[in-house]
Amino acid sequence: MTMSNTADLSKLRIDRQRESPPDNGRVNRKHVILFAGIAVAAVSAFLFFSRGALSSNIEVETYTVMAIFPAQADAVLTASG
Repeated sequence: MTMSNTADLSKLRIDRQRESPPDNGRVNRKHVILFAGIAVAAVSAFLFFSRGALSSNIEVETYTVMAIFPAQADAVLTASG
């Protein structure tokens, strides 16, 4: 660093007299939108799960599948034990 750069940096000051914007007790609009979005998502999730959207009344039949040798595929009766 050269001497001229350090001299310029020493002139920098923080303006502490500057006033912050007034709050006036108002709620920030972003917070209201965020809260409304979370509320809508929570109500939607509650309705989705409470009405049984993931449950099903369809009856399903299951079967067991076995691997067989090619010689067993043509046989009418095989002994497996």
